[in-house]
Amino acid sequence: MRSIRVCEGDYEALQPRLGERSNLGWAYASENQMTRHSASPIQRLAAYAQRLQYADLPAEVVQQAKKVTLDTLGVLLAAASLGYRATAAIRELVRGLGGTPEATVVGSGVRVPAVHAALANGTLADNIELDDSHPLSGAHIAAVIIPTALAVAEREGASGREFLTAVVLGYDVDARVVLGLNPASLYRRGFHPSAVGGCFGATATAGKLLGLTEGELIHALGLAGSQASGLMAWETDPTQMPKSLQMGIAARNGITAALLAQRGFSGPPDILAGRYNALAAFSDAPRPEALADELGTRFEIALTGLKKYACCRFLHATLDAFLDVVRSHDLGPADIESVTVRVPEAGAPIIDNNELLSHNAQYIIALAARDRQIMPHHIYGDLRSDPQVAALSQRVRVVGDPELSRVFPGRFSEPAVVDVLTRSGVRLTARSDYASGDPEKPLTSQEVEDKFMALAVTMVTEARAREIARLVGGLEALADMRVLGEMLGG
Repeated sequence: MRSIRVCEGDYEALQPRLGERSNLGWAYASENQMTRHSASPIQRLAAYAQRLQYADLPAEVVQQAKKVTLDTLGVLLAAASLGYRATAAIRELVRGLGGTPEATVVGSGVRVPAVHAALANGTLADNIELDDSHPLSGAHIAAVIIPTALAVAEREGASGREFLTAVVLGYDVDARVVLGLNPASLYRRGFHPSAVGGCFGATATAGKLLGLTEGELIHALGLAGSQASGLMAWETDPTQMPKSLQMGIAARNGITAALLAQRGFSGPPDILAGRYNALAAFSDAPRPEALADELGTRFEIALTGLKKYACCRFLHATLDAFLDVVRSHDLGPADIESVTVRVPEAGAPIIDNNELLSHNAQYIIALAARDRQIMPHHIYGDLRSDPQVAALSQRVRVVGDPELSRVFPGRFSEPAVVDVLTRSGVRLTARSDYASGDPEKPLTSQEVEDKFMALAVTMVTEARAREIARLVGGLEALADMRVLGEMLGG
């Protein structure tokens, strides 16, 4: 496959991989030009959300939506272990809140109102660092959108096709809101893009499954903006639990907004461009032109990346390159004299001796040399006292490279060059411009299923895991999502 360079906002290089434009896209393109350009972004998003149908989705977008769903369900099942403090706490909370048993808390026998299920499952989905990452926005979209869609689809008895359509829609709205806010500005101001944008995406997903009208969707999105939240302060807590909670809050609030709008509750009429709008509140450098860009022809779910390793996405290309060297030359920690990791200058401080283990290049590289993989127990077990890990961690250096900074400016998935000096004096170098799982280097369907199975069997039997995979693989034929919800109960 040819190498594709993708910079922020440059989606054209990826378009050949997305197949033919959908009928919906051409329908939008053929609208009266004056009408299209006089409509506000919120009106265009609401119109798109109300009109989008399963038949408008290209086959490869449907396939990607099923891959993302299966990937996220594996993450949810693995994260459902009560060995995780966040899981035990959030499950106890929603169980105690009670209410109508509308939706399943994954990995348990607990059924609660959809808003509570979304809160719990959204928290779980981000808790073990294996949820997806959208390279152009930096947002972890699946952790919000899949729990939202699961909860409302189960509540409503929606079909698999309705579920898939709502998931694709949620991605389109979530990513565009983050891009319109400008993720660099959000990070700079201390806001968490995944949570802030996630509330809007969750609202669109829930609204679609609830059958909201265009006017109701405008009110619902206004209510989403009134609730949108999420701070980067989670980085100051080594447990990272606040980060996970923010995903659950976004999912819960999105459903709340949609349910209120369905009942006639009004919201700000133009949350994206009116007085006191969300872009002005959250961003100091908004890009409103991104909010409705290529609606119906560019599907953001096709541009997301799935994770191969349970750690910060900025480390994934580094791990690909490092493990290529380690496996090719059968190296262990004792065989390595030193490791130098070169990444773009802006990314170096994020991974260089970060106090968060999931973001710490020294710790992650040492573990990868020992175990040749990075799984959730590596970041929750704190293995820094292991002699091999402790010793090699001291011999890993991170360097910001200006040349790499120019490769993919503005992209939240970094190229990396790794130099390994062996004890015998041999210098080995590998480079990875894309991380495994990125759109340009996607995981195969078999790799996604293998990841799902490895995670799922930690919570359910192999037979049940295979049945869940079978249901997801045939979602377009599933008449009632409550069938899948029951299977996810653990």
